[in-house]
Amino acid sequence: MDKLLIIDDEKSVLNALKFTFEDQFEVLTANSMFEVNEMLLNHQPQIALIDLRFGKISGLKVLMKIKTMYPETIIIVMTAFGTIETSIKAIKMGAYDYVEKPIEVNRLREIINKAIRHDDQKKKFPMAPLTESNVYKLSEFHSMAIHSRKMKDILDIVDRISKLNVNVLIQGESGTGKELIVRAIYQKSDRCHHELCVVNCGAIPDSLIESELFGHVKGAFTGAVDNKKGVFERAHKGILFLDEIGEMSLASQVKLLRVLQEGEIQPVGSEKSIKVDVRVIAATNRNLEEEVEKGRFRSDLYYRLNVLTIQVPPLRERREDIPYLIEHFIEKANDLYGTQVSGISKGGMETLMSYDYKGNVRELENIIFRAVIMANDIIEEIALPDLSSTIKAYEDDVIQIKVGTKLAEVEQETITRTLDAVNGNKAKAARLLGISERNIHYKTQNKE
Repeated sequence: MDKLLIIDDEKSVLNALKFTFEDQFEVLTANSMFEVNEMLLNHQPQIALIDLRFGKISGLKVLMKIKTMYPETIIIVMTAFGTIETSIKAIKMGAYDYVEKPIEVNRLREIINKAIRHDDQKKKFPMAPLTESNVYKLSEFHSMAIHSRKMKDILDIVDRISKLNVNVLIQGESGTGKELIVRAIYQKSDRCHHELCVVNCGAIPDSLIESELFGHVKGAFTGAVDNKKGVFERAHKGILFLDEIGEMSLASQVKLLRVLQEGEIQPVGSEKSIKVDVRVIAATNRNLEEEVEKGRFRSDLYYRLNVLTIQVPPLRERREDIPYLIEHFIEKANDLYGTQVSGISKGGMETLMSYDYKGNVRELENIIFRAVIMANDIIEEIALPDLSSTIKAYEDDVIQIKVGTKLAEVEQETITRTLDAVNGNKAKAARLLGISERNIHYKTQNKE
């Protein structure tokens, strides 16, 4: 258990606070400077609660003594009404917060728990600040936070292929950041001074895709009241990004293949062909090799697109990126909403680190944006949606209890079996059992 040192010259205050917190901490008390020195020499308290009017000695001197000996100790000062200026001075000297006397126990407990969460986060997740090494700047409006070896390898590939005038196929689950990789290629290519056109092949009806890609002339069909350039013509000398290429029909695939082979388009309703110089980057969340085998994607188009392939891993396979993405999205949300959220609690971080993200980076971004709106200073676990995974039903999932079994033994067995079911993830076990993670840590530590 963490050690809480309470320093006050009133024994009644010491006894009351010790009784209040002894279920959560190993409580140490001192009501003289002699006892303060003794406690500091024999113990290293994680938290110190100091009365600013400590007899004839200034509580600020006690604060400085503790900070000198144990810089990491969390210090909260107790102050009488009317000495707020001294409390502010204490905070400037390193105190975390202050509480006024007479003490509201719930308010004090809230301050202590909040301080612990900040401290736990700092110790549990010591992240380097977002720098050029882990924020890949694509443009004024687009950037991506990375830290994993897998993503750094992908961006190394981007650096090598950007200036090559070859088609690229990017594969990966939805929400992994395929379009950001396209933008990275575009920004580093020799074509960056021309247009980057984006087409979502899955969002355009098959009857309109030819017009969207190649354009049409006035009167080509009902509603064609003017000539229209297609994206191939608009992307001349630039790059065309065909997103969700796996959703394109076989009939449309034939027409696309012809353009890639001959380098020219024919607008709908026109008898004239137009030469185009376009680099094509395609992306899909489908396995195109399997689609080819099943006859749903043309093999000749696949090989035409698949000159170079980039496989983007899902977020669950690069969890080391998650803390950096969280920090990146918090900054992004703060800019967007004018909020001042400074970080995330230990429990919140562990929850997000253990989740599998079917929607990948896009899902994480949405979670953080919603949480920032709900947060005050830091994102608490309670502000996150319920991300707990369902525990599979095994034959031994049922715990049989004999009449007369001690409740402590039942509790211990329940905690142990739940931890086994979630592969030792204490944050997830705590959510399933409806207790705090610190409580689980304490009870499993006692067992050991």
